[in-house]
Amino acid sequence: MFYTRHEFVAHLLSHSLLPALDDHLAEVKKVAQQDPTEATRRLFDFSVVDPAMGSAHFLTAALDMIADRIEIFLAEVGGLPGIAQLLKELSQDNGTVSQQPEDGDLLRRLILKRCIYGVDLSPMAVEVANVTLWLASFVPGLALSYLGSNLKCGDALIGVADPSVVGASDSPMFTGQTVRNAMERAAALQREQAAIPDRTPEEVKQSEEVGARREEATAGLRTAFNLWMAEPLGLGGARHTLELHADAMVERRESTEVRQVIAEAADIASQYRLFHWPLEFPNVFHSERPGFDVVVGNPPWNEVNVEELNFYALREPGLKGITSSSERRKRIADLDLNHPEYRNEFDAQTFHNRLLQSFFASSGAYQIQGAGNRDLYKLFCERYSHLVRQEGRLGVVLPRTAFLAEGSKGFRQWLFGKTSVSTVDFLLNAGRWAFNMEPRYTVALLTSQRHTPTDQASFQVTGPSANLSDFLIS
Repeated sequence: MFYTRHEFVAHLLSHSLLPALDDHLAEVKKVAQQDPTEATRRLFDFSVVDPAMGSAHFLTAALDMIADRIEIFLAEVGGLPGIAQLLKELSQDNGTVSQQPEDGDLLRRLILKRCIYGVDLSPMAVEVANVTLWLASFVPGLALSYLGSNLKCGDALIGVADPSVVGASDSPMFTGQTVRNAMERAAALQREQAAIPDRTPEEVKQSEEVGARREEATAGLRTAFNLWMAEPLGLGGARHTLELHADAMVERRESTEVRQVIAEAADIASQYRLFHWPLEFPNVFHSERPGFDVVVGNPPWNEVNVEELNFYALREPGLKGITSSSERRKRIADLDLNHPEYRNEFDAQTFHNRLLQSFFASSGAYQIQGAGNRDLYKLFCERYSHLVRQEGRLGVVLPRTAFLAEGSKGFRQWLFGKTSVSTVDFLLNAGRWAFNMEPRYTVALLTSQRHTPTDQASFQVTGPSANLSDFLIS
C-alpha cells in the first residue's frame, strides 16, 4: 500500500462519505420532529470502514468530516437532548484538568467508537491506526478510547463476508433461531460496548470485558466459519465435517470425534488471520440494513505471488542492475550457499502464495474474478461488493487497469450494473507526483453509490491529470 495525498482523500470522502452522511442526517432530522429519543439513537447509526486501513489516513479524515458535519447539524436542529446529556456525562471533570473540554472534541470520541471501523493484515498497522485515531480524538483528563472492537487485525480477503456462500447455509445453523439469537446477542453487546464512555481506566476495562462476552456469543459460529474456510487452505474434509455437525457446533456441543478437526481449523484460522466480517462487526451486519454505509480506502495492488528476483534483490542490493541472467543466477546461488535461510523463506512464501491462489479460485467466496494474475486490488474490488450496504457508497483508489483489464471485467459489470458511479478521476503518476510508486501507473479515484442505475445515469470523469494543479481545477 502507498500513501494517499490529503487532497485525494478529501476528494474521495467529499463524493462518498458526505453525501451518505447528509442522507443519514436528513432521516434523523425527520425522526427528531416526532421522537427526539429515537433520533438520538439513530444519529450514530452510521458506519465507515477501510478494509486495508494502514495508518488510518482515510479513517482519521472521515472522523473529522463526520464530527464537523454532525456539529453543524446539531446546531441547525437546535440540538438533541440525548446528545447533550451524553456530552455532559463525558465531560464530567475528574479533577485532572483545569478547563472543561469542548463539545466538538467530546463529539469526536462518541463518533470514533460508534461509527469508525478498520481492518489490516499487519498487527503493526493496527497499532499505528490506534495511535493515529487516539491522537485525533484525545481529550485531556479522559482515558484513551477502547478501539478493540473497531480496529481489527486480520486478512480482509480471507474469511466469511457473506454467509450465503457457505455450502451448509440451508442448515438450521444458518437459518434457525439459534444463529439469530447468537447474532442478536453479539450485536447488542457491541452496541453496549460502544456506549461505554471510556472516561477512566476502569471503564476501558469494562469495554474489554463486554468485548470478550461478545466474542463468546458467536464462538460456535466462528468454529463453523473456520471449518468452511479451512478446507481450501489445506484441511481436507473440513467442509464435510461442518455439514454433518453444523448444528452441534453453533450450539457448542460438538462431539469429541470432531474436536481434532476443529482444533486444526482454528490453527489455520490463526495462521492465515481469517476474518469473518459478520462476527467481527455484528452490529453492522446483523441489522435492518446489513453492511457499511461507506467503504473507503486504498487497497494493496501487488499480486498474490513472489518473484525470485524481487525477493533476492531485497537482500542483495544491486542484483537487479546485473544485466546477464547467468550472472544473476550465480549471485542468487551464492546467496543460497551463504544464507540457506533465504531459500527456505522463499520456498515457504511460494508455497503460501500458491495456497492462497488456490483458495481464491476454489473457496466460493470470489465469483467474479476474471483471467490473469490474482492481483490484490481485484480481490478487494469484489470484497467491496460484500461490504457496502444497499444504498451505501464507495470511495477508493484503484489502478486504471481496474477499468481495462480482463481480470476486472466482473467488477466492472457489478460497478456499472449494480451501482451508480459518481466520479472517476484519472491521475498520471509520472514523476511520482501523485503516489510514491511506479511512475508508469495511471491511478483512478472512484466514487459510487450502491443502487441500480437508471437509463439516464451519468457520472463525471476527469483527467488524466498530470499534476496537482490540473487535478484541483478539474
